[in-house]
Amino acid sequence: MKRRFGFPWLLRPINSVCLPILIIAAACPAVRAQTTGSVTVRVSEATTEAPVYQAEVKLLSFGHMSASYWAFTDGGGHAEFPAVERGAYRVEVKKADFDIGQEQVDVAPGLIYNVFVGLRASQPRSAGTSPPTGTVSVRDAAVPSAAQKEFDAGSEMFTTDPQGSIIHFRKAAELYPKFTQAWMSLALVYLKLERPDDALNAAGKAVEADPKLGTAYTLQGRLLMENRDFKKAETALKESLRLAPQAWEAHFELARCYYNTGKVSEALEQARQARNAPQSNPVTHQLLADIYLKLDQKKEALDELEAFAKAQPTSPMLPRIQQKIAALQAKP
Repeated sequence: MKRRFGFPWLLRPINSVCLPILIIAAACPAVRAQTTGSVTVRVSEATTEAPVYQAEVKLLSFGHMSASYWAFTDGGGHAEFPAVERGAYRVEVKKADFDIGQEQVDVAPGLIYNVFVGLRASQPRSAGTSPPTGTVSVRDAAVPSAAQKEFDAGSEMFTTDPQGSIIHFRKAAELYPKFTQAWMSLALVYLKLERPDDALNAAGKAVEADPKLGTAYTLQGRLLMENRDFKKAETALKESLRLAPQAWEAHFELARCYYNTGKVSEALEQARQARNAPQSNPVTHQLLADIYLKLDQKKEALDELEAFAKAQPTSPMLPRIQQKIAALQAKP
């Protein structure tokens, strides 16, 4: 089986931008697990067990804002995450023309986990209906084999040799300039290596490669916030939501953008939409709690913290959340 390493969507704590206290705590190294487990996800068609190639796989970590993992399956339908922090994760799998697949995995240090996800074909769309946008680039389906080979080589090196992976991702993009996935991977490598300007440039290339891919705008918006260019970040995130209105990540990032620019009411609305979006992450409850506390709405903040505790009872963040709940309950 060809090894294929997953890579974090959020590669380092976002402490260069002012964030609410609970979200900062979620990214703080002091509360992160020091050892990891290994997770392999195998994606297949539910009816035939045939492997699904290039399915988008995410490990959504409810307790670590900086430790979500993202990869695409190889020809055998596998996505590998060799170093996953301790905690409970929702495994989310997306592929055009299939319903979203989900499983749960609780990762403990030193253990190996195999997760099997069966995807079911979506109901046929009516004639004349456009394919969905915002998740996976339709242009990446036409990637030449040489470019794909370079991309696979870069993906295999991402975790062990991020600097070395750059040459492969860049070669893949040179061979096929519309290779959105290669540009986004390059942006994430640069972010991991703390080269924000290069990361932002690569994210812009991803947007140019496929202007209809919402996730490219979400990544661009987040990187713009890293640079404290909130006006441009807002523009990028709004475009992401125009393309994919139900994408919780874009609503979440836009809420952060508004919070950092003092637009608390707008931040509240976006955070609510992030929480209510399909497949949203319970971390949205933490953001909402911070916003409600900013507005001195303690009851609403308490409700959100209790909702997080109920949704994620094994989160490493739970002791801190429970302390905050107790403090709020003690106040008249």
